[in-house]
Amino acid sequence: MIKRAAVYSVMGFLLCAFVMANADDKPLDFSGIFSDIQTQYDFSGSKMGYGARRVEGSEGGNKIVFGPTSDVTELHLAFNSQVTDDLIMRSYVKIDPREGDLSTIDANAAIGQDLFFEASQYGIYAVMLKRGVFYIGRLETPTGLLSRQTALSSGVNEQYFVDVGGVVVLNTLNDQDYRVGVVQVGDDTSAIMGGKGVSLWGYGPAGGNRVLDSIGYIYPMKNGELRLAYSNQDQDNQKHSFETTVTYLFDWVVAQSKFMLGYASSWPYASKMDMMYQNDVDGSESVWVEPGYQSPYQLAQFANKLSAGDIDISVSYARIFGNTGNDAIDTLPEYTEQLMFAADYNFIDLLSYGPLSLGLGYVQRNYGFNKVESIVLEGEMEPFFPLLDQAIQQGYAFSGVDKVEDGENHGFILSLHQRFGPKAGMKCTFENLNFDGKVVENSMKKAAQDYKDSVGSGFSSLSIEEKIAINQIISLPSSYDLDITPINAFLLSFYVKF
Repeated sequence: MIKRAAVYSVMGFLLCAFVMANADDKPLDFSGIFSDIQTQYDFSGSKMGYGARRVEGSEGGNKIVFGPTSDVTELHLAFNSQVTDDLIMRSYVKIDPREGDLSTIDANAAIGQDLFFEASQYGIYAVMLKRGVFYIGRLETPTGLLSRQTALSSGVNEQYFVDVGGVVVLNTLNDQDYRVGVVQVGDDTSAIMGGKGVSLWGYGPAGGNRVLDSIGYIYPMKNGELRLAYSNQDQDNQKHSFETTVTYLFDWVVAQSKFMLGYASSWPYASKMDMMYQNDVDGSESVWVEPGYQSPYQLAQFANKLSAGDIDISVSYARIFGNTGNDAIDTLPEYTEQLMFAADYNFIDLLSYGPLSLGLGYVQRNYGFNKVESIVLEGEMEPFFPLLDQAIQQGYAFSGVDKVEDGENHGFILSLHQRFGPKAGMKCTFENLNFDGKVVENSMKKAAQDYKDSVGSGFSSLSIEEKIAINQIISLPSSYDLDITPINAFLLSFYVKF
């Protein structure tokens, strides 16, 4: 396990070394960081769009739902102020429809009538033209930005599962379909967690919308970039974290290759992987909650993006690790890892409207989830529900979730991106998501057996229906392979940039 103290020392040394290395007082090139720091206002990156989504494999009927998709509606507002010849102060805010796009609703739900925007990022940059950039604010972390840089122009990216965030995942056992969780939308629980059960992570260990209150430093090089950041959040499931990323571009005659490395001393979202089912404070009903422990994980990521002619290739390997030793949390896996491979072909002159990019990507995440919701009782088994409520209150070991081994989620994305001039475009995407694993602890079966053993002779006083239900549940297998229905999503969106 990497010692955090050693990492902090190395990061501090790198920061001092890079600041002092630029002793010749030549202005740095900030074009790779900011689109424009010379004008008073900068709205680059802002765009408005709308689209539609159809999800198959979830609960309910399959139908087309209209609304803003996750990647086509966002506003970037920046204001630059020249202080001296060597210093520019820059304020920045990013505004998203975080509660009103298709990535925050169930498969077939329509967006509410009131669509509202909120500031998801905001901060202040001190751009020192000869020394780099210092910043403070609620901004995207270096590793979060790195995971987005692996995306290709077609729209293929390692975080594509965000488009089906909140969608219910179904499993089949004994010819019965029942929900086992919902797809998580990256690092932000937002609206999808309210009593909906265990989250099945659907992206990878570096992404989602990873935004933290932090201070940081950026140093642009001729062919690369160094980023450092520190966040002192230390509450609930989060704790202070140091992050660093390094990118370097090799420019050859026939191709360009961009190498990317990232590390975070704390990945603060582990408890989102470990939901539990318990009574609320007054004991009137059972609710889903997330544990309050702090994450034991660190994060490391390596990626490369290669461009040769009209072909782009992106490869990424990310790993969260460190759940070992005396402080290990036994309900979480020791590590999770993700591999992404993607390729684009760009048709520059195929249509007169603008370039067309066609891409295909594959993402696999090992040990990405370790729990699923317990079996839903239906039909003749429903009389056992009141007994389960009693079991929860009296401690008959019904947790509401079943333990899973070798949990894996994988899938592929096929995307087409047609530009209409320099500031408009259309994206058409097919996304596939699969979950595999084996349930090794059937908590409902255990609760039924514990209940029957505890009541002893009182079991005979139960109704015939309740006896049948309890015995049928006890007869369920203690372990079984998950048979989860694949989730397929079709998305179409249009956008116009500012």
